[in-house]
Amino acid sequence: MDQSDLTLCAFRYCMGRMSYIVSEMCAHLREHWNEIRPEFQHIIESEIQEAIDKNCCGMDMDCEAWLSLLKWIQNRQEHLINHHNSHRRLKQNKSPQDGL
Repeated sequence: MDQSDLTLCAFRYCMGRMSYIVSEMCAHLREHWNEIRPEFQHIIESEIQEAIDKNCCGMDMDCEAWLSLLKWIQNRQEHLINHHNSHRRLKQNKSPQDGL
């Protein structure tokens, strides 16, 4: 079991709780997001969305914390996609003379 496994287990424990632990977990996920395996990042994102859709994410303040994290995750993904696409366009538009 590695750190990603432990993080996913802790996340699942926190989901739906009505406790300070929700905000602590959201802060932990933001701080360590790059250390979590991509497939677990996808699972976490999906499970947050599902809990919000089913309205089973805790009290209002807990749901707001999860929603804030979900938006943060989605904004990060959009930024990475846009950055990747920009970089790819730059490579495609580079003329052979630019490399000299």
